[in-house]
Amino acid sequence: EHELEGMALPCGGNFFCRVLYQRRRTMGTNGTLRTAYAEGSYPESVTYVSRTIGIFANIDGFSHLLFIFITHEFGDDCEHLPNRRMIYLAYVDSVGYIADMCDQFSSTNLFHTCLNAYAQQAAEIRGMEKLLIWSCAQESKKDERQYIFYCKSRASKNLSDRSLLSWYQSMYEKGLKDGIYSKHEDFAQTYCN
Repeated sequence: EHELEGMALPCGGNFFCRVLYQRRRTMGTNGTLRTAYAEGSYPESVTYVSRTIGIFANIDGFSHLLFIFITHEFGDDCEHLPNRRMIYLAYVDSVGYIADMCDQFSSTNLFHTCLNAYAQQAAEIRGMEKLLIWSCAQESKKDERQYIFYCKSRASKNLSDRSLLSWYQSMYEKGLKDGIYSKHEDFAQTYCN
């Protein structure tokens, strides 16, 4: 558990981050994926570390989970070369709980800072070189169950594809300015042509 220094609620309280889950996993790959590679070099399985990280607000002695993200880190031992030293940001979700209590609070800065700090730490400590973000907003009300927090307050909003992409772009630009990232690539253009 780490307190997030310099980040405090204007209405009182502080933030901290906690690794909620961490496990080394092996995922089998299907035959269709393996045959899609012309040289047939795709492995039968890939190894990665799955992490779930939560950002909490400590208010009046109670911990409130506000933001959560799940990553899959493919290290040096990953069987598939293009995945080595890459982080896949699998899920990101939040609730607008603090917005209900504290009008002056903007969660975007906090969440961007946390994601960028995670990427920086993963690069410095574990040698990660790439961060893959799949930006895809929910398509319908039925998709809400695919989110981690599927029951949200009225203050929480689900972003459109365009808004979500803009949200990630803003995070990237902040990280680029802070020296965390060096370049941006479009996955489809880089790997699917």
